[in-house]
Amino acid sequence: MTVPSLPTVNNEIITVNQDIPTLMATGNDITWIDSLGQFLSKGSSYNPIVDNTKPNTFKFLVSNKENGCVSDSIVVTLTIEPASTCNVEAPTVNKNNVAVCKGEPFGNLVANGKDVKWYLENSLLTSTNGILIPIVPGNYYATQTIGCEGKKVKVAVVENPLPEVIANANPSSVCTGKNTNISVSGASNYVWNNNLGTQSTNIVFPVTSSTYLVTGTDQNGCKNTSSVSVTVNELPNVEIKATSSSVCSGTSTEITTTGATNYVWSNGITSINAFVTPTAKTSYYVTGTDSKGCINTSSVVVDVIEKPATLIATGATVCEDIEGELVAIGATGTINWYVPNSSVVLSNTSILLVSTAGIYKVSQTINGCESDKKDVEFKVNPKPASVQIQNVTINQNDIVQKINAGKVVNWYDEIKTPITTASSYTPLINSSIIQTKKFFIDVTSSEGCKSSMTSFTFEVKSLNCPST
Repeated sequence: MTVPSLPTVNNEIITVNQDIPTLMATGNDITWIDSLGQFLSKGSSYNPIVDNTKPNTFKFLVSNKENGCVSDSIVVTLTIEPASTCNVEAPTVNKNNVAVCKGEPFGNLVANGKDVKWYLENSLLTSTNGILIPIVPGNYYATQTIGCEGKKVKVAVVENPLPEVIANANPSSVCTGKNTNISVSGASNYVWNNNLGTQSTNIVFPVTSSTYLVTGTDQNGCKNTSSVSVTVNELPNVEIKATSSSVCSGTSTEITTTGATNYVWSNGITSINAFVTPTAKTSYYVTGTDSKGCINTSSVVVDVIEKPATLIATGATVCEDIEGELVAIGATGTINWYVPNSSVVLSNTSILLVSTAGIYKVSQTINGCESDKKDVEFKVNPKPASVQIQNVTINQNDIVQKINAGKVVNWYDEIKTPITTASSYTPLINSSIIQTKKFFIDVTSSEGCKSSMTSFTFEVKSLNCPST
């Protein structure tokens, strides 16, 4: 903390029986004490109570207080000199008091008289033709000599300190679009630049970082300036991005935000990114705050595309080694047939030819959205077991006997024309003719599936009787 400066004081000189002058000091919160350390008074002036009937010198101690700290003390003297025995009057002077502000010239002191002398208190100064240029504040005295050095005339030269003008901003750093309070203290009247007027407090809305200048004038007319800077921080560039700006009903998309330090979402999300599953067209809003406390917002819209209608589809039941048709009905988009228990697409046609049993799935896709998948069953019934019949041989002219298959079978002639369905069959063969015919049989299961065909031959052979 800075040590307070000493107050500014002027020593006084009078002669016996002259009026006791008021002692003056310039500073803040002035305290007067006597040479024994006893408190006398507070304030910039003090009227001493002393005996002025005889020569003497009285000393007083004056201190200054700034920001709670007390300065060192400076001595102020009041000197009472013997009465002059010379009756020569004091010279006339151009001014009795001079008061300037610190840094300003004091001007010339002019005394009109004969053989003029100038003193700073009791110290003789150099002057020319009664003209003195004072260089320090204090009490100056002028005399003239006409046979003897006559009476003194006093000219008080005072240098008033400049006001301690202090400008502040609260806060000194703002975000774009926000205001701040700027204020000034330390003087009586103020003039701001930037057309802010003369009040001590202003509310300002800086667009960019700005410096505000103010000039303060105190009760002595002394001026000083101060400035205060306000930093304007740009708002964070908060952005939201969605992996997909439109999603199919029931599916998710990832939304991510950048550009700030902390985020608050309108829908309660607290992380930088999140997966959302909107049920309808939805706007997501986020407020981002950066390290300087500046806030900005952003939003993103995610549209929802309704799922296409689930397809109607028909399955099929076939026998082993036969292809079947799976049919999708009413599609208005792209058809997708899937391998059972897989995401592999087999075909995009409305009819799918398959031979492997399983639960197939079918869907349709419109505008990138896929409907729910419809299960379509393809069932394959196995072939029944084949029936074997041994080849039959009879002699010529023998009676053709019934052939028993042991179960109901389908009987076919040699060109596989159906003959009958029965467990047995008597071939229509003329046994008087030597011949061989081929027959075929298969079995039909309860599901209508047929076994593999088998064949047998029916032979009528010569009897080969001996000749007579």
